[in-house]
Amino acid sequence: MATIRNKPLGELVNSHVNVVRSAIAKTGEIKKSYQENALEKAQERREFRSQQAVIRKKQEQLVAYKQSQKRHRRAANSRQELRAQQAEIRRNQQALQENQTRQKIQVETDLLEMAINAINSERNYLGSVLDSPLSTVSSLPKTTEDSKTPLSVIGDTNFALEVTKLVKDQITTQFRTAMLAQANTKSDDIVNLLN
Repeated sequence: MATIRNKPLGELVNSHVNVVRSAIAKTGEIKKSYQENALEKAQERREFRSQQAVIRKKQEQLVAYKQSQKRHRRAANSRQELRAQQAEIRRNQQALQENQTRQKIQVETDLLEMAINAINSERNYLGSVLDSPLSTVSSLPKTTEDSKTPLSVIGDTNFALEVTKLVKDQITTQFRTAMLAQANTKSDDIVNLLN
């Protein structure tokens, strides 16, 4: 067995494997402790946020309480301010409605322009398409003369197909009649045998 520094190779490999295993185990422990620390910090952050939320609510309640006291002290002034604010809101709403109406009119105008453009392009297309049938109409007499000969060929073909179908039907009928006659004679033979 080969040796390195007076140790057998198997022992050296085993010692390296053990070192690697212990390193992996330590890495796992470090990971686990890191995850636990991260979870603890996250929990602390949640608790801190919830405490902040409670403090904020208390501050808001305190501010609201102070404001309500100020309102009670200045009831007349606050009513006037409220009316002024309502008037301002009404003005803003009217301005907003006017803007919306303008925008709707603009959109409808744009749609009408698009429709007019589409109609114009369709009119141009139809004009170009109408030129084609006019040229086709002028060449129709020649086409009609050329089509008279194939119509007679088609008529002959249709007649031949009908004759073939008729003959086939007659053969099938005769075959069925013959088979029925044979079946009837065989049943008579069986009755004769039984007698």
